[in-house]
Amino acid sequence: MTVWELWTDEDLVQWEYTHHEVRETWDFFVDGSETPVQAQSMATGNPTTWTIGDHQFNTDAEWVRWVATPRNGHSYVNIVGWLCKDFCPTPENPEGGETIPVGEAMPWSDPATWSFANGELPKHGEDVTIPAGKHIVFDIECPAIGPENDFNAVHSVFKTIFIDGKLSFSNEADTCLHAHHVYVRGGHLMMGHVKNLHQYGIELVLHGSVDDQHVLAHNTIVAGNKALVITGTAWIFGPRISWDDQVQRAQEPLTPGMTAFKVDRALAWKAGDLLGFAPTSFSVNEYEEHKIHSYDIMTGDLVLEGNGLQYHHFGQADSTTTSHNGAEMRGEIYWLSRRIKVRATDNGWAGQVNVFDYQQPVIPPAQPFWRRGQAIFSGVEFTNFGQQDTHYAAIRFENVAGTTIDDDTCMPSRPSYVVNNVIRNSRSYGLSILNSKNIKIFDNVFWKTRQLGVNVRNSNYISILYNHVIYVETRPWTAIGEHDMNGGYHICAYGDACPNINVRDNTAIGATYAGFVAPAHDCDDFNQKKFRNNVAHSNAGIGAIIYGWKDAHATCMESSFFFAYKNQEHGIVHY
Repeated sequence: MTVWELWTDEDLVQWEYTHHEVRETWDFFVDGSETPVQAQSMATGNPTTWTIGDHQFNTDAEWVRWVATPRNGHSYVNIVGWLCKDFCPTPENPEGGETIPVGEAMPWSDPATWSFANGELPKHGEDVTIPAGKHIVFDIECPAIGPENDFNAVHSVFKTIFIDGKLSFSNEADTCLHAHHVYVRGGHLMMGHVKNLHQYGIELVLHGSVDDQHVLAHNTIVAGNKALVITGTAWIFGPRISWDDQVQRAQEPLTPGMTAFKVDRALAWKAGDLLGFAPTSFSVNEYEEHKIHSYDIMTGDLVLEGNGLQYHHFGQADSTTTSHNGAEMRGEIYWLSRRIKVRATDNGWAGQVNVFDYQQPVIPPAQPFWRRGQAIFSGVEFTNFGQQDTHYAAIRFENVAGTTIDDDTCMPSRPSYVVNNVIRNSRSYGLSILNSKNIKIFDNVFWKTRQLGVNVRNSNYISILYNHVIYVETRPWTAIGEHDMNGGYHICAYGDACPNINVRDNTAIGATYAGFVAPAHDCDDFNQKKFRNNVAHSNAGIGAIIYGWKDAHATCMESSFFFAYKNQEHGIVHY
C-alpha cells in the first residue's frame, strides 16, 4: 500500500480486514525495511495516533487493523499474512524440527527409481511400497480418452500403496493415480504445492467394493477398505480459492428453465465446471446441480448446459442484510469443481479418508512409538466418499492428538487443516471428528451428505468456521442402537466433553431433523465463540437445537447471534 503524495500528516484512514483463511500472524514492513513493525497492544493501541505500519490483529477472531497516513515521513507498507511462520511443518519436516532425510526426487516411470525392487516398474494389481528415505514423483499422465469409470482406460490400478518415504506428483502434466488403498504409514504424501505453484491437475482415484480386504492400522482402529489412510503426513493443495469463487449469491430471481444469468466478474469458474444451487424455499429437495456451458470473466455472463434450472431460487441485485437485520437471504450458488481431485469410483460402494494416531508395536527390546496422523487439505475436490450404513465419514479424524509429543496432556502443536474444499456425494457423514484435538475446519462446502454433514464427538481445540452443509439425506437403514438423527452439524450432541470448541459463521441448508445441534453458552457471555453467527435455512425440521452441557446450565443457559429462516419447524429450540 502506498500513501498518495498529496496527503498531509493530518490525513489518516483506518483499515480493518476480516480474513476467512487461516493466519498464524501478520507482518507489516515499512518503506522496504526487512524488519517488521511491532503490533500495537490491544489494551493501549489508539489508531488515531498511529503511523503507517502500526497495526493490531487477532487471529482467533480473524481480523487485522492498520492505518494509511504519511506521518513520520513513511509512505509505503507491505502487508504479509502468514499461514504459518514460527511453526511450519512440511512433509519433509512434519514436526518443525530437524529435517527428516529424504533422497533425491526420482520419477515413478523410470525403472532406475525402483532399483530396490529389481528395477521393475509397479504392475497392475500389485502392492507398492515407497521405502523410508525415498522420494518418488508420480509422473504417469491421465488417459487421453475413456469415461471416468472405464477401468480399461487407466494405465494400472494398484492394490495398496504403502508410503514410508515421500510420494509427490509431477508438475509437467496432468497426472492420475489409481489404487484400491493408499496408506501413508509413516511417510509423506504431497499433492499440489503449498505456495500455489502447481499448474496441472492431479487425480487420486480409489477403487474397490464392499467385500474387498480392509486395512487394519491397529487392532483398535479399522481403517476400512477403498481408503486413503493417514498415520503419517498428507498435504494436498489445490489453487487458493477466494470467498467469491467458493459461493456466489443470486443477483436476480432464478426461475425454472433459465439457462443464462449474471454472477460476479473475474471468477475462477470455467466451462465444464459443476455448480450447485441451494434451495431457498421451505422445500429441502429443491437443490440442483448444473455444469457451466460458458462464463465471461469480463462481464460475468454465465450460461448453463442443458435445459436450465428446475426450481425457483430467490435472488435480487442488492443484499438483504440491511432489510433483514443482517441476514443474507439471496440464494447460494456453489462452485463444486477443483483442479486437484480425490475421488472413489461410483460403483455402489464409496471410499473414505481416514486420519489416525496409534502406537506402533515392536519386537522387544525395541520401544513402541507413536505414528501420528496429520492432514492438511486445501482447495481439493473429494467425491464419492463416506461409506453407507456406517459411521465411516467422507473424511474421518479418530484419536488424533494433534501434537508431536507423546503426552496427551500437553497443548496440541501439530494441527490438521481442512480448508476451502468441496466434499460432495457422501454416502455417510461429510466429516467426523472423534476423540481428537487441534483440527481446523474452515471454508468447506459439504454438498449432499447422508445423516450428518459434520459430526464432532469427545474432542478438544476444534474450530469449525465458515462452512456450508447443503442437503443432508436421511439414512435409509441404521446399524446403531440409538436414534438416527439427521442434521447439518452435530457438535458434541451425545453428552460428550468438548471444552474448547468454536463453531462460527457456518450455514446449514436442507437437513431433515435440525440444521445444528450445538452447545449453549453461559448466560450474559456475549463474547462467547462456542456457537456464534451461524445460519440455518430451508431445513425440514428445526433450525438449531441448543443443549446445556454443564451443571450451571440447569438454571440458566443462552444462545445468541443466530439466524434461522424458512425452516419447517421452529427456528431454535433449547433443552
